[in-house]
Amino acid sequence: MKQEGLLFTKFKTRSRKYSSYKGRIGKVAPSLVNRNFKVKRPKQIWLTDVTEFKIKEYEQRLYLSPILDVYNSEIISYTISHHPTIKLTNTMLKKDNCLDNSPMENFFGILKQEMYYGVKFKNYEYLRKEIEIYIKVQRRQDKDKIKRNVTC
Repeated sequence: MKQEGLLFTKFKTRSRKYSSYKGRIGKVAPSLVNRNFKVKRPKQIWLTDVTEFKIKEYEQRLYLSPILDVYNSEIISYTISHHPTIKLTNTMLKKDNCLDNSPMENFFGILKQEMYYGVKFKNYEYLRKEIEIYIKVQRRQDKDKIKRNVTC
């Protein structure tokens, strides 16, 4: 290339993955579950977490924070917000990995695989309604399983 008079410049792209972790804030509560998610009846262990939904064309985001009963993976309640505020969830745990909350992470993975990935949403209101429909259908299916005495 030198002989031809061509110059080559190598560009190093350095992308840093976004992390919202700001360090430990406030008290850290002890883990009462210790990754033992085996329960014998409903309402023994409830989990919560927050997941983010984005639409490429818009800068805005949606945050879903459900409460999941570990016994039957039923969504007890949920909140959908445009901001990850303290009203959404107040966590008192240390920075964890997905194993510390695996049933909740599993729910998020299935939800996004079945109704979010690969789908173009018109706007955030439509995305919000689709999330709500998904959770309502999931609740109905869980209640049908319980009636038929089928475990997850």
